[in-house]
Amino acid sequence: MQAIKTIAHFVIVFGFILGPALGVDGQKEVDLNEKRFDVSAKDMTFREILVQLAQKHDVPIGFYVSQSDEPASCRESVSLVLARARIAEVMTSLTAICPVYTWKIVANAVNVVPVARQDSLLDLIVHRVEVKDLTGQEILDMLFELDEVKQGLAKSGLTRDTTIPFWFREPSDRQRYTFSLENQKISDVLNYIIVNTDERSWIFYSLKSDPTLFSLRFF
Repeated sequence: MQAIKTIAHFVIVFGFILGPALGVDGQKEVDLNEKRFDVSAKDMTFREILVQLAQKHDVPIGFYVSQSDEPASCRESVSLVLARARIAEVMTSLTAICPVYTWKIVANAVNVVPVARQDSLLDLIVHRVEVKDLTGQEILDMLFELDEVKQGLAKSGLTRDTTIPFWFREPSDRQRYTFSLENQKISDVLNYIIVNTDERSWIFYSLKSDPTLFSLRFF
C-alpha cells in the first residue's frame, strides 16, 4: 500500500500516563542508545531472544515479520551472550542470526523490519488519535475504528485477523492511559504505546494461508 505523504508533527497531550517509560520520581527514561545490557540467551531462537529483550530487559520492540520465507537460521536454537553491550551491539548480533531483518531505533523503540521492506498498513498516517482511559489492547482496537484506517484497509483489500490468541502472553489490562497524538504513522503510534505504557512490544504479520489477512498485536 502506498504510504500517505504528509508533513508529520508530533503533539502529545498528557492526561494520565504511568508506566515503565517513567523512571524514579517521574524522570524520563534514559536514551536507549546509552543503556548497557547483559544478555544471556542460551538455546533460543531469533524470535525468542526478541521476546526476552522486551520482557526481561525492558526494551521496547516493534517486529514487522517478513512476508518472504525466513532462512533456517531464524528458527534454529542458538546462544547469544553479551556483557555490558549497547543496544547497537545486541541488535547487530541478533540480526546476523536472521539476516532477512534489519533494525533501527525510532522514538526510543527498536523496530525490527524486513531488509526488503515494502510499504504497508504501518505507514498509514492517522491525523488524530484521542485516547481516554483505555488499556493497551483497547487502544489497539480503537485504531481500527478510525476512518483513515478503515479506508486504508478497504483500499488495500486487507482484513485484520483477531482469531489468533495472543502470542506468548495475555494482553495487559492493569493500567489505563490518556493521551493525544496527531499526524502519526500507525507504526509511530505503536512505538509511542510500547515506550510509554506497560505494553512492551508489538508484532505485525500477514497470514501465510491468506495474504489478505494480517495480525497486529502486542506480545
